[in-house]
Amino acid sequence: DPFLSKELALPAQINLNQGITNVYVYVQNDSDDTEGLLVPVVIASQRTPTEYADADDISSWAKTAVDALNESGIGLLIGDDNKNFNPKKDITRYEMAVVVTKLMGVDPKCFDDYELIYDDEVVSWAAPYVRCAAAMNVMVGQQDGDKVYFNGALNTTRQEFCKVITDLAATDENYDYTTNPGPYDEAFAKAGFEDEADVSAWAIPYVKVAYYAGFINGADNNGKLYLNPKANITRQEVSVIISNAIDKADINLNLIEFIKDSM
Repeated sequence: DPFLSKELALPAQINLNQGITNVYVYVQNDSDDTEGLLVPVVIASQRTPTEYADADDISSWAKTAVDALNESGIGLLIGDDNKNFNPKKDITRYEMAVVVTKLMGVDPKCFDDYELIYDDEVVSWAAPYVRCAAAMNVMVGQQDGDKVYFNGALNTTRQEFCKVITDLAATDENYDYTTNPGPYDEAFAKAGFEDEADVSAWAIPYVKVAYYAGFINGADNNGKLYLNPKANITRQEVSVIISNAIDKADINLNLIEFIKDSM
């Protein structure tokens, strides 16, 4: 079980450590055999928002998203030891595994016994998060011949993050590209991205769903729209996409469906 599970008599009070970002309560009706409900609980965090020393470096189009995540108390993307947010810094695959784990509200310690299959070594500090992301099938390795590497020190690309966010936030029938690709193809074609041919074949469904759902918008360059799918994604770009997913999709309910399928 990837979650900290406790049976409680209501009303109940639970003390949470800073590693817990989401709480889900499974409500079972003992009077019949109907399936119980998994519902999210809002956490009133006592985490004080960070006053970023480099706040002026955050691009204007990203500031609202960065501030919203900072003020949420979740701590998905916190600053460094010098209180710098480093908005334009690329985010590695190791760091992305941490973000994924926090976004799901999963306790990484529950995956201590999960065996990684990668042919490269995963650094110790990131291993709990990589195990979590791999076990939940959100981040998978990169195939190279007959070997699979996690490549945690490599930077995450924009198309890779499209897979991550659609896996987590676009799980319901409203985002089913496989059985009904028409609306996604139409919206994507209408956008007229100049570099749509640069999207890797495996990433096409995820990029199209992410655009259709409003998670990504592309970048304007002299009146032309670009996806830059293989460009490294920055911390401020990740903040914007996560905020978009929270605003445009019911990310709590979609995470519930993802979690239920993974249990």
